Amino acid sequence: MTAERTKRPTVYVVDASVAVKWFSDEEGSIRARNFLRRHTDGKIQLVAPDLLLYEVANALARGKQVQASSVVDALALIHTVNIRLVSLTNATIMQAAQLCNKYRLTFYDAAYTSLAADLGIPLLSADPKGHRHIEEISVKIL
Repeated sequence: MTAERTKRPTVYVVDASVAVKWFSDEEGSIRARNFLRRHTDGKIQLVAPDLLLYEVANALARGKQVQASSVVDALALIHTVNIRLVSLTNATIMQAAQLCNKYRLTFYDAAYTSLAADLGIPLLSADPKGHRHIEEISVKIL
């Protein structure tokens, strides 16, 4: 008898540059929504630091100037589709601070990078300028 293997879905740390595209029509939105659909279909899994909620809300409210109710709906959707949101540990914060200096990243970008390094999984980003040269992780750019 052969045991049937179940293929585990690929897991990505998703950053806010991708998540914002789920809720706006801009370059890369279709590809970003395809990743979200693959997550909801169970083909991949998405994880993010809980700061994703704040970054998405800020980008939509301030950057895209969408109505408050749409911001609330966007955050509700993130919770509904069960993206695993995690709090940063002290070790992740320390590594993020070091990555800030090494790559001249914002702390926000470094937090996603640090989480991906801690989990040993790729980062999914729509920000090639900020993440292209990071050596510690694999980065999938939309």
